[in-house]
Amino acid sequence: MVQIHIKEDFAELMLDLKPQIALFNLHGETLAPYKNTLLKNWSGLYKKHFGKRGALNEEKREIVFTKWINLFLDALKMQNLEPHYKAMVEFGRELTDMGISLEEIIFSLHFFEEVSMPLLMKYYPDKKKLTKMVFALDMLFHNELACLSMAYFYRYRSEIARLEKMKDDLTHMIVHDLKNPVSVMSIAADSLLEDIKRDGQIKDTQYLEIISGSSRNTWQMVNNLLDINKMEQGKFILHKAPGRIEPLIEEIINEVSPRLESKKVKISFLRGNVPEFSFDRDIIRRVISNLLDNALKFSSEGGAVTIESRHEKGKVFVSVHNNGPEIKKADTERIFEKFGQAGLAASGKVHGTGLGLTFCKMAVEAGGGKISVASGKSG
Repeated sequence: MVQIHIKEDFAELMLDLKPQIALFNLHGETLAPYKNTLLKNWSGLYKKHFGKRGALNEEKREIVFTKWINLFLDALKMQNLEPHYKAMVEFGRELTDMGISLEEIIFSLHFFEEVSMPLLMKYYPDKKKLTKMVFALDMLFHNELACLSMAYFYRYRSEIARLEKMKDDLTHMIVHDLKNPVSVMSIAADSLLEDIKRDGQIKDTQYLEIISGSSRNTWQMVNNLLDINKMEQGKFILHKAPGRIEPLIEEIINEVSPRLESKKVKISFLRGNVPEFSFDRDIIRRVISNLLDNALKFSSEGGAVTIESRHEKGKVFVSVHNNGPEIKKADTERIFEKFGQAGLAASGKVHGTGLGLTFCKMAVEAGGGKISVASGKSG
């Protein structure tokens, strides 16, 4: 929670309203009995101006405006407004969490001025007195808007910091995560060339396998990053066609078989005889490959990985299970975020970019599906 020190943070924004306290108390006596009328007219002006493009639907609008007017009426009774300013900052944080724009806040404040004006004119027919009352009220609205704006400032500052960190993480990924497979390919290629120069032929295909595997990993990283960017911009296009998913899963298992042998991991495929359905073969291949790679990466030597397919109530389910370390409940959502990692990956004990599961989630959801993770003490 953001701690606000009014005297420091608001020194240049807040107007001194101590001389207006007596007028505010009169405002409170005048406006409090008309709370429901104010709410109804306030809500109506908001709906008329914003329509469907506003973030506040009927239910949310009632909740937000009710809390707002309660804060306002409480402030009019106060002798010291500092607690009110702090409450308004926290209220502003709630509004940002609800996705309400600063434009909506500013207009809503103007709407409230508009609906309260007829009441003030009714109770203060003298123009000089009315002008004085309205001026005092405008000063309070100014300070409230400053509080709400400060809440948005803190939110945007946090968002900027998050984006800066994401940029740094991306730079780190490019420099380190892409550097590793490229370095491996370079070393393997140099060794291969030395063998050819010395013997005039390739005696061992191991270097070719290393180059092939590293180039495939690099290509997958780049594709994940590019496709995530497309999906974020709404430019990702799926090419669906009827097909069977189980032969595809078997192909993927065969592709990773060399890695299974080196790590002594046993893989099982429980086929559910899923009928033919329409899906993007290339994208689903990459999704399942990512999930299988992840399962293998976090499997202990001599462990087991199980892939299961089934068809139920018109839906196709594919699950990948391993016997690796537990994923904490707090991390089950974060691992799908861009550059989000958990457990061994976050500690650096297992290498990863934090992009594979992000791609999986966005790709599956782009096709109208769902992806989730469940973890026990093992697997």
